[in-house]
Amino acid sequence: MDRLRQRRDPPLKQVRRSVGTNPTIPLSPEVLAELDAFGDALWLEDGLSRNTLAGYRSDLALFAGWLAGRNLQLQDAASDDLAAYLSEFARRSRPASQRRLMSAWRRYYRRLLEQGRIREDPTILLDPPARGERFPKTLTETQVEALLDSPDTDTPGGLRDRAMLEVLYATGLRVSELVGLAMFSMSLNEGLV
Repeated sequence: MDRLRQRRDPPLKQVRRSVGTNPTIPLSPEVLAELDAFGDALWLEDGLSRNTLAGYRSDLALFAGWLAGRNLQLQDAASDDLAAYLSEFARRSRPASQRRLMSAWRRYYRRLLEQGRIREDPTILLDPPARGERFPKTLTETQVEALLDSPDTDTPGGLRDRAMLEVLYATGLRVSELVGLAMFSMSLNEGLV
């Protein structure tokens, strides 16, 4: 079980080494440091999940590699460059991946704008791909009660399972968030996660 969890949720250092590099155009140490600083800032300021940070880093690193092939840096990209890359990216990705890329761009370029490193945001003119209608599947009250009552609370494992189901139901956490929940993320006295 621990080996499976490690594969699904590698340490952030492994994520930084394993994703987001174009094998044909290696990124400079400065660009990698810039991406690390951006990810760290997002984690500290917004508390984004490890998966989101890894996705943003991967998207920005691939874009940086694409720009390097055109002798450009991330901060030099214009709206036309973003549109051209997005056009190529859209051919090999789903709309959700395209929206994540655009979200990474918006956060990155707005940060550069706030720091005074660029004069205008190149993402202003970009429109995200249309979102398909996706309705969540919901359970009836009876189904929820049956689910919560299903673990055998006379055993330690059943008690754990019941507690996990109660936390999922009460907080709306994803399973991956629940499994990665650390003690310092909870305040048992106040009943907060």
